[in-house]
Amino acid sequence: MSCEVSECKPLFHGRSVIVCVGETLQQREEGRTLDVIYEQLQAVADEIDDNEHSSWGKKVVIAYEPIWAIGTGKVAGAYTRPLFGST
Repeated sequence: MSCEVSECKPLFHGRSVIVCVGETLQQREEGRTLDVIYEQLQAVADEIDDNEHSSWGKKVVIAYEPIWAIGTGKVAGAYTRPLFGST
């Protein structure tokens, strides 16, 4: 996964950004969920300079939406509790 500079530009211009992260079913079954999410967030962070990092809490919303749950009828809610705490 990579973050194209054009996708990150709204943050450079003071706008809020929603970053959607999530893993495939294969990655989930391999127990790689947190590694995949870290890689996805790191790709975004790599495109933002140090001055922008300090404003992440105000301008960036991180949304977890696993690829395996999109359109399948499977709900990620119960699965995420052990990963991220109560949600």
